[in-house]
Amino acid sequence: QLLSVVDNLERAIGSATDALEETSLLEGVKLTHKELLKLFESFSVKPVEAENQPFDPNFHQAVTHAQNNDVPDNTVTDVLQKGYLLHDRLLRPAMVVVSKRVETQTQEPTEEE
Repeated sequence: QLLSVVDNLERAIGSATDALEETSLLEGVKLTHKELLKLFESFSVKPVEAENQPFDPNFHQAVTHAQNNDVPDNTVTDVLQKGYLLHDRLLRPAMVVVSKRVETQTQEPTEEE
């Protein structure tokens, strides 16, 4: 149940960081987030590494594919929601966007060419 609290704190930090400069309210939210992550660590709850990693269905839940030739096929390009492990056991998979190579179509010459 605390995972959703951390998710909401991360969304609040992301929104405030994009819109505002550092304020005491934002600083307080960041400190609260940091303390929750320390609490998780003390109970062996760790985030799943996903960004720029090969897609692993054991730890990642693919939400969508994004065409991208800049990274290898089936690479996690974006994390929509962090996943977490408890003592190396999956609590929640990371919801991710996975790369898909752009198919280049070669045109066959027509009889006129």
